[in-house]
Amino acid sequence: MKYLPRPSTIRKVGYKRRKNNEVNSSEVAIFTLLSEGMNIKEISHKLDVSYFIVTKRMRSAEKVLGAKSSYEAIIKLERKGILK
Repeated sequence: MKYLPRPSTIRKVGYKRRKNNEVNSSEVAIFTLLSEGMNIKEISHKLDVSYFIVTKRMRSAEKVLGAKSSYEAIIKLERKGILK
């Protein structure tokens, strides 16, 4: 039997590897939904990705932004004009 990865672990179309230190569109989408009051479980359901993928992308964006929390990341994205 050949090993096949679970569908939730396959990268979704549009999620590309980071070439520079910028937040990508999927990470912006996650923080937009987070700033609107959705929790991680709701975001994963809405974007049709696993809970783990959402948290992984959040941590990746936080690292790029130099934020210590998702709240701080949202503030930094708003100040840069990326979020509302």
